[in-house]
Amino acid sequence: MKKWLWIILLLSLTVTSISLYERSKAEWNYNTYEIAVPLKEVESLIRQGADEEDVFNGLKSSGVNAISVPPESIKTLENNGEILSLNQKEFNRFALLSGYPMDAFPEKKGLFVSILDSTFPVAESLKKTFGDNNIKNIEMNERKFIYIEGDPNKIKDHFLGYSEDNFKLIEGYGFSRILHVPVSDITEKNKFIWEQALTIDEKADQMLFRGNEALGYPNNPVKWANRLKENGISILSIELFHQNGFESLARANDLNVTRLISLDLESASPVDIRGKAIRAVKERNIRVLYFHIKTSGEPEENLKENIKFFKSVNSSMPQLFKLGEPDSFNKLPKPFWMLVMALLSSVMFVTLAVETLLKPKIAIVTGIGLSIMSIGYLVFGSDLLLKMIALIVAIITPVYAALALRTIKRKRDILLQYARAIGISFLGIWILISLLYGTEFLLHIGQGFRGVKVLYVFPIIFTTIFVVYHIYDDRKFDLQQLKNLLALPIKYGHLILLCILAGILLYYISRTGSFGSVSTFELMFRQKLEDLLYARPRTKEFLIGFPFYVLSLYFFMIKMKKAAFVCLIPAIIGWLSLVNTFTHLHIPLYVSVLRSIYSLSLGLFVGVVFIIVFKSRA
Repeated sequence: MKKWLWIILLLSLTVTSISLYERSKAEWNYNTYEIAVPLKEVESLIRQGADEEDVFNGLKSSGVNAISVPPESIKTLENNGEILSLNQKEFNRFALLSGYPMDAFPEKKGLFVSILDSTFPVAESLKKTFGDNNIKNIEMNERKFIYIEGDPNKIKDHFLGYSEDNFKLIEGYGFSRILHVPVSDITEKNKFIWEQALTIDEKADQMLFRGNEALGYPNNPVKWANRLKENGISILSIELFHQNGFESLARANDLNVTRLISLDLESASPVDIRGKAIRAVKERNIRVLYFHIKTSGEPEENLKENIKFFKSVNSSMPQLFKLGEPDSFNKLPKPFWMLVMALLSSVMFVTLAVETLLKPKIAIVTGIGLSIMSIGYLVFGSDLLLKMIALIVAIITPVYAALALRTIKRKRDILLQYARAIGISFLGIWILISLLYGTEFLLHIGQGFRGVKVLYVFPIIFTTIFVVYHIYDDRKFDLQQLKNLLALPIKYGHLILLCILAGILLYYISRTGSFGSVSTFELMFRQKLEDLLYARPRTKEFLIGFPFYVLSLYFFMIKMKKAAFVCLIPAIIGWLSLVNTFTHLHIPLYVSVLRSIYSLSLGLFVGVVFIIVFKSRA
């Protein structure tokens, strides 16, 4: 049975190798990034006293090649000195000093706007936004005011439209433009801004949504996606920031999405931010680096620091990547035959793993169950079923790799078993990335791979049970043996040990995912490794998991079976972490492969050091 399962598995994997090649080629060619800054912060530097030409030319020469442009509001126009706005009390004081008749005051509260020096069509935009019935023209001592009825604070924040002068200014200095489009802040009265964003500037082909909602949320993603497609506009997804409706809009827009990371130069040291920026480009398919520049303090000094920082980012970027306007990610089609082969390989692989670790009967039941799930996915197209199958493959791979042990008699057998575990791991990884294949996974659209916590917990629990059982009974795992084991009495020493292990496990789980806590020393150590090796190997792999696995194999060789089995518990961490590396589907394959090669090589070396230390103390 095993022979045929292996033949079918290898044949199906050979077919799916086409998809791995296409993904690798697309990732390698996706190598153009851009640096963007907000227009309002650039204007802030100029208002504070920096020369306009020095600011724009300095930013351009340092590598900034895009500027984000939001629509104007009364507040932003006032900040630029283009208009003056007064609330009811301020206007009343001004009117009394000017001898304006009290009975001519508007009875209801509102905002009074006077145009000072503005090329923006303020009066027309106010009428379009608030309607003729809510606007009144007032003249006082030859100064004209536009009165808008309503809450002054809310009126100030209402968007009035994009400034054509801003577009001309940016174009004049050679920058591309990112349209910053508000969604949740738009009301029925100023929905024209969305239309304006699609037609005001044909050269602005990237759109960034402001707020917690994407364009078209909640009812019209397809309508607006069609408009985006007509204009060839790419929408920007913000790293670690959820926007309602973004996934629906992205899919309707044929996945024309560019990933963006937002970084604040005033929130951390330039070295830390530069490291994050470079890591984002080379490891996470992020192609827009959006920086909030330094504006607090002396403007000329801030300009120099901003320019110096951007130059350092571009000079430190790996040679593979070039500065410019990023292209769309090449679409990765998912033909039906490829899905069938990926699902078939997952059934064969899991069945082989269960048959090896448990019993043939359990393997048959598992294979049938996984086959039903696979057919269900092919018939109904449920993403949930596909992700469940992928999760099963992910959690079984490290267990199969680490625990499918053969007899260790010589030192050569240690290397052969280590190589065998590596081979099994990469077979499972191959299947996993063949199942979760597609542009949406590489651009991190939607939820991606689910079950990272399960992947980090299940193999450890299974390995612990496996180890405890084999210490007491060196036979294949059996459910009755587990029942007998659970019926044994627990001593206080056992309880204390379990509490310690539970504490370690909780800390270990808290370290997983995007928000795991890491010490300052470890951050420094990681950065040094990354600078040296391009892709940093995972600490838990080459300092814990793989060395303990090598040590475990050595203990098997010298017949210290109890110690060998105990070492398998920390060893499983390396193999599950190896699989987890490839579940981050938005990380290019070549980066994950390079990182894994480093981890496996260093892990073997540290494992040999473990053995030498043990022998020296024996």
